[in-house]
Amino acid sequence: MKSLSEKYIEDYLTSKIVGITVIDVDIDFPQYENAFHVEGEKDYYLFENNDNHFIFTDGKFNEKYREEENDLDRFFQKVVATITQEEDTPA
Repeated sequence: MKSLSEKYIEDYLTSKIVGITVIDVDIDFPQYENAFHVEGEKDYYLFENNDNHFIFTDGKFNEKYREEENDLDRFFQKVVATITQEEDTPA
């Protein structure tokens, strides 16, 4: 099973979206296996729970998308599509 890493997320997102920064915030969210703050025009969070499910939320922690099949490609396609649409940033 793949796991999220700061380098993977930052490399992937910055190749698709201009002006994105990824920060590892695991220490702030001990209930998750991995937690990342995505900063752009808006704030987002990416979480990986202990069951290896991936969760994408907005800056207020409203869930935008959940991937329970551990399909990182599908997960990041949804993340990029959402951020691009909401921030109106060219991909």
